[in-house]
Amino acid sequence: MMSVLFSHNDQCFTRRVAVIEMATCSEDDLLAIVVILDEEEEEVEVKKQMWVHQAWQNRGREGEFATLYSQLTDDGAKFYEYFRMSENTFNLLLKKMEDYLQKRDNHWRKAITAREGLAVCLRYLATGNSYQTIAFSFRLGRLTVSNIVRDVCREIWNVLQPIYMPPPTTQTWKEAAEGFSALWGFLNCVGSKDGKHIKLKYPNNSGSEYYCYKDFFFSRPSGSGGPFYKFIVVDIGSYGRHSDSVIFENSALYRQYIDGNTILPPKPLPGTNTPMPHVIVSDEGFALQTYLMRPYPKVGMINPKKKMFQFTAQSSPSCRGKCVRYIGHEMACSFETNRNRCLNCRLRS
Repeated sequence: MMSVLFSHNDQCFTRRVAVIEMATCSEDDLLAIVVILDEEEEEVEVKKQMWVHQAWQNRGREGEFATLYSQLTDDGAKFYEYFRMSENTFNLLLKKMEDYLQKRDNHWRKAITAREGLAVCLRYLATGNSYQTIAFSFRLGRLTVSNIVRDVCREIWNVLQPIYMPPPTTQTWKEAAEGFSALWGFLNCVGSKDGKHIKLKYPNNSGSEYYCYKDFFFSRPSGSGGPFYKFIVVDIGSYGRHSDSVIFENSALYRQYIDGNTILPPKPLPGTNTPMPHVIVSDEGFALQTYLMRPYPKVGMINPKKKMFQFTAQSSPSCRGKCVRYIGHEMACSFETNRNRCLNCRLRS
């Protein structure tokens, strides 16, 4: 008794057809079955995938950039509402990054210009809409929008970080200490430290690294702000399951300036001769250290001196949670969620 197994490819899966008993079928019958299966396979029409969808082929005439951008340049207020930055800032940013963003045309199609790529990225950052929504608006593929956002954000950091956020020097810390003393009445303070929860869609193969006690997946960017609402140091990409203290102790700021070092030499406070260390002010999420000051617990705080310290510490500019005040007038990479509304949405890893 012999069996023969025929398989038939039906587009994306294999369909087993029949098991034929040789004892009940002649050779002519078997040949006829093989011919029929071959003919059916030839008749299967494989749906062709288009390189560029027909709706996107008119991007140069119907896309949001082609139809709206030129009109926004005629109205500064509307331009600011759309991109969350002025046209002058947009052009300055484009000038610094154009050489890194511009792609080459090929024989089949023209490349997306650096100006349009920057507009796509800024629109995503300003609205927090999904890649698919941005893709339909600009008549681009979803994967194309994803690549543009990733590439532009990377170049924003690579180009602007050395200019606007270089590694802090001794002079940087001294200017911060002078600013906190003059503006906020907080002596020997060189920065204000805190972080923010940024929702993520579950990153592949990450286990529970990003899972937080808030029952969601988070990344934990943090930063140290100066007295003029500008970041001095930022730390990006920490796991959501870590506490503020753990993230701080694993940060570059801690390793380079605090662990075994002092940010600035101790300095006596006015009217005293005892040298006091320079500190960073934070909230209750951090452990009290000689280099880090935190507010007193609110429960049972009746001491007038403690109340005065509490008021001074909480008045210092900080990048806490909702960003009490706007940090930096037109920073390209800001934690301020009212400007970069994508930080209110779940980000894709």
